Amino acid sequence: MIPPKFTIKRRGKVPVIEFPESLGIGGTVRILVQYCEHFDSVRSEVDLIREHMQQAKDEGAPIIKIGDTFDACNGRWDPRRSTEGLREEFRGRPDYLDRLVDEYSRFAEPFAPNIALMCRGNHEQEILERCECDLIARTADRLRQAGSPVMAGGVGGWLLVTLHVSKTNKKTIPIYYHHGSRGVMGKGIGSTARRSAVLPDAAVVLTGGSHREWTETIARYRVSIQSGRLHQDEQLSINVGSYLRSHAPEGAAPSWHAREGHPPKPLGGTWVELTMVKEFDNTLQRTGRPGARLPLWKVVANARRAK
Repeated sequence: MIPPKFTIKRRGKVPVIEFPESLGIGGTVRILVQYCEHFDSVRSEVDLIREHMQQAKDEGAPIIKIGDTFDACNGRWDPRRSTEGLREEFRGRPDYLDRLVDEYSRFAEPFAPNIALMCRGNHEQEILERCECDLIARTADRLRQAGSPVMAGGVGGWLLVTLHVSKTNKKTIPIYYHHGSRGVMGKGIGSTARRSAVLPDAAVVLTGGSHREWTETIARYRVSIQSGRLHQDEQLSINVGSYLRSHAPEGAAPSWHAREGHPPKPLGGTWVELTMVKEFDNTLQRTGRPGARLPLWKVVANARRAK
């Protein structure tokens, strides 16, 4: 087992994941993003969730979960009403929510040192509003007792990731996460561009909501306030895949996706890969010498489906 290669702390109200090891040119770190696990559903791919967390543990990588860790169907108080979609051990229990926290904490405990951030999705948010029970905060507290550095977040927020070029030089990139909207949304360049406009500081945007995995890169034309340097950068938008089968096993109640006639979705989370590269700047005001080229360190983000 490789010990975690990261630390996590807060800067103000924002979590900061730091990779203290110097990367050098071409060095890459990875973060596993998991979304829509729906742990207590009959359609949850529990073994796949475990397999991917084991991959993160094997390489010492952080895990962040951006919502709907639980299905959390709360009987007559839930708009969906029916509990037929739950695994049998969770049906009809007066201690259902307590059982969710207990069972998931035991399930995730072997991977506790790697779980860095857990956020609420619409399922946990509805339970919080209707039952005054914060499933994510309670689960995070249990995992911290098992040695996890995990922090609990809401349905959206910011995460900073710091990479070390050397002992004295480091780069920090901002990541914005949001669980996403209800229902099934298409991959729209218009909505992605609008999101980029209102999140100008984000290098990476993580969303869910559609149970589909896709990525889109938005190029941006920027100016440095300090130097006046004109440059282009990119924002990577990642819609993270789901661990919930869109079509129910035989004999189970049909899912919302199946009732609406939507096709099956690929299953699994997403690896966010951050690579350190070196570029050169020809801007004269940086050196005062014609033809001078200054090296600039840059972090390039990519996404890869967890398999």
